[in-house]
Amino acid sequence: EQITLKETVGSQDQIACAMGGINYIEFGPGENWHAYKLNLSESYLKQIEDRVVLLYSGIDRLSSDISKTLLENLDLKSNLMNRTQNLALECRNLLTREGDLSLIGPMLNESWELKKAMNPAAVTPLLEDFFSRAKIAGAQGGKILGAGGGGFCLFWMEPSIKDAFIELMAPAVSVPIRISQEGATRIL
Repeated sequence: EQITLKETVGSQDQIACAMGGINYIEFGPGENWHAYKLNLSESYLKQIEDRVVLLYSGIDRLSSDISKTLLENLDLKSNLMNRTQNLALECRNLLTREGDLSLIGPMLNESWELKKAMNPAAVTPLLEDFFSRAKIAGAQGGKILGAGGGGFCLFWMEPSIKDAFIELMAPAVSVPIRISQEGATRIL
């Protein structure tokens, strides 16, 4: 995407899909990166799966267009980027010790606020309405995936309300997820 298609996109989604499981990914310096697999118990992974709902917002956008605005005045965003990195470390530490999963919702909310502050193109009034509906429906936290501006959103909740949440968020399409340790096995 970056080299052949000359698109302004990140690399974390591609790395995560190729690796499988849950990983902590460090980027830099330059084009270097390293992924650390978090070895979590099957029961803990199941608890995570039970709390996650992936919804398609119904909002189309080109992620490359959204990402371009993130890069504008990047040097002025160092505090926001540092907090995003620290939040990822906090989340990694919580998951590594198989800690209290109720803390993930607020982390997702903070991550969403940081993304909006770093890139105003990542949020639209329709997307804010979508998130407001999700909070009313019982989500403890959530964030837009990818570049933002539309596409898919991940929401965090108590397992007991998951089915009701999905029903309340209709007509948004819910995509069932399962954490695969295997990663991508075929590219078509």
